[in-house]
Amino acid sequence: MFQIKEELKLLPKLPGVYFMKDEFHKIIYIGKAKNLKNRVSSYFRSKQPHPRTRSLVSKICEFEVMVTKNEVEALLLESNLIKKHQPKYNILLRDDKRYPLIRIDLNSKWPRISKARQRKKDGATYIGPYINEYQLSKIIQAAYKIFPLVRCSPHEFESAKKPCNYYHMKMCLAPCSLDVKEEEYLEVIQDAKNFLEGKDKTLTKNIKDKMILASGTENYEQAAQYRDQLRALDKRAIKQAVVIKGEYNTDAVAFSCIENNVTICILSVKNENLIATTKYDFVVHHDHIEETIEQFLIQYYLHQKLPQHIFLPEGEFSIKLIESGLKGSHETIPTGFKVTQPLKGSKKQLIDIAQKNAQHFATKHQKQKEKSLSQLNELKKTLSLETYPKRIECIDISHHQSDSIVASCVCFIDTKPAKNQYRHYNLKTVVTQDDYKSIKEIVGRRLERAKKENDAPDLLVIDGGLGQLNAALQAREEAQFHTLEIVALAKQRGARFSGGKFSLERIFKENQKKPITLVEGSSTFRIMTQIRNEAHRFAISFHRLKKNKKFIESELDLIKGLGPKKKLILIEKFGTVEAIKRASLEALVNTKGIQRSLAENIFSFFRTE
Repeated sequence: MFQIKEELKLLPKLPGVYFMKDEFHKIIYIGKAKNLKNRVSSYFRSKQPHPRTRSLVSKICEFEVMVTKNEVEALLLESNLIKKHQPKYNILLRDDKRYPLIRIDLNSKWPRISKARQRKKDGATYIGPYINEYQLSKIIQAAYKIFPLVRCSPHEFESAKKPCNYYHMKMCLAPCSLDVKEEEYLEVIQDAKNFLEGKDKTLTKNIKDKMILASGTENYEQAAQYRDQLRALDKRAIKQAVVIKGEYNTDAVAFSCIENNVTICILSVKNENLIATTKYDFVVHHDHIEETIEQFLIQYYLHQKLPQHIFLPEGEFSIKLIESGLKGSHETIPTGFKVTQPLKGSKKQLIDIAQKNAQHFATKHQKQKEKSLSQLNELKKTLSLETYPKRIECIDISHHQSDSIVASCVCFIDTKPAKNQYRHYNLKTVVTQDDYKSIKEIVGRRLERAKKENDAPDLLVIDGGLGQLNAALQAREEAQFHTLEIVALAKQRGARFSGGKFSLERIFKENQKKPITLVEGSSTFRIMTQIRNEAHRFAISFHRLKKNKKFIESELDLIKGLGPKKKLILIEKFGTVEAIKRASLEALVNTKGIQRSLAENIFSFFRTE
């Protein structure tokens, strides 16, 4: 189970984006932060004054973060991710709002600087995005002030008969009415483009040379203009480092290694914007980390669409081996597919961001591992277990007055849920309510599977008391699993001690008359109650599903023309058979997949009854 308080302690004090998720692991809110630890923690520190925020916090069951280079990157990344995921609680950026760009069409005869909201495949150069329009306007004004560019509309340009005031203020070359060479104007627009793109080194050197030359010839007015250009260079907008140029999709791969644990982080860029990050943790048993990552990439992309470019960090990677392996495992290879190791520029910056995220995830994973080790050692000591309980499973029975009896078995590995190991059970030998027989059957079936698959738990927890424990021990003996540790977790009967430190939870153990009373708030208390509650939740959900299915089979089967698929459609929309009974004809007709004639049959069937 996700422990919010514990996860908050692992957050970095770095800029980035955070994802709030509900109980179904669905993203319900995306936000950005200058300091992730402070911002995310603020949601859980005190009661939120705004009702909308309180509603959001009440539904948060887990969160994730993505580290960025600075707050501007976080802001732009937040926008991209909101547009992709459309979270329920993001209302400010849920529309198709786009951050403004600068557009320069160098293919036109007299190129102009203009604003744009979307990158188009029109051959023009786009610069940005910028985080607000006011900032963009100031940047364009600075470019116009520094460089003598055309700023009038095409109609004004064509109809001009003489230079305007901008020419007399030396802020335009006036090609509209004067004989200006195209090469001369293109040189000016190229300088302006370099200025807007922040290409400091070349542009600054050229301007300094021009300023010294103008000063040497005593053209002080021109020298002052070049001086202003140099000053303006420092006022350009901060660009997003995670945006890379090119009409292709890219994955940037980085890794971080702590001891023998490796964390790989993959950043995905689409249409020049970072849209997703993926992480993987695994153990490496040798020193050849690069070789392991090569194998991982080939396996990873077996189930993923290949991007046009894959960027790898510095290291002894066999690029040709990776490329040939990926090409050999995919029928469709993107045009220009390449695996490279960028050493500079925006591509290297993308690798750096992936590296920063990999380091964060690796550090978090290591801290969680150390904490898990400490918790399980305490559990082993508290329960006097013979073995280290790395894998813990819990069995729970769910029923309602002998109706739809089911069982669940959930699995925790290193104190974390391993949901791919969860199992549901339908009872085969028990038809009426009998918890002891039910426990015995399910434990016996679980141990039979453990023999075949060699996946026995280190500790098996039974939801119940001494009677349930004895039933489980009997099944263990019949299965000849004598070394398996089995305990039962039960709630304490009666009131808790006034002002005492003991909880309502007790552990029953084999050959031990008195149960172990757990201390509330201890690691053992948290682990045992979490796995018990998860087993209960998993069993209840299956019980309800089976009960609903039974209702569907019993009542809806009598309606002519209503097959299995349409029964499920009705249940998914209305929830229960009772709700279907109460539904209006209009509601039934408006159900997707239900024709009007069938809706009328359903409506009249329940009204006739």
